[in-house]
Amino acid sequence: MKIRLFLLFLLLCAMAACGGGNGNDETITETDPDTGLPLNPETLPDGPFIVEGSIANLNLTPQDKPEFVIRVASGKTYRIRSQPLSNTTYDDGEAIAPSAFTQGMRVRATVVQIEADGSSGRIRLMVSEDLTIIKEP
Repeated sequence: MKIRLFLLFLLLCAMAACGGGNGNDETITETDPDTGLPLNPETLPDGPFIVEGSIANLNLTPQDKPEFVIRVASGKTYRIRSQPLSNTTYDDGEAIAPSAFTQGMRVRATVVQIEADGSSGRIRLMVSEDLTIIKEP
């Protein structure tokens, strides 16, 4: 009896280690209704996609190549190099001063991956030319 319980325990451990799934491990990616692009994908697509979340961290130096770490609802983060701060606005078009950027602000950006330029130490960069701050009501 003890041997059967032990074997059952080993089988359960093996199933847990393998995930115990049913083989349908396809990730469902939400699609942005306005653009038709993937929204906050778990697996990075080859083409453009939309990231919408809050600023978890930011590096505003240099001001012509700021980097933002965006955390989405699932907890995944994206490090995005955006357009110059002088070209970044609220979603209603109002300009935002560089001193007004803070952690926790909601943002939206269309993102693409490009080959790194050597300044980042990464092979590929996620970049956006339209990062926008979402004004909270």
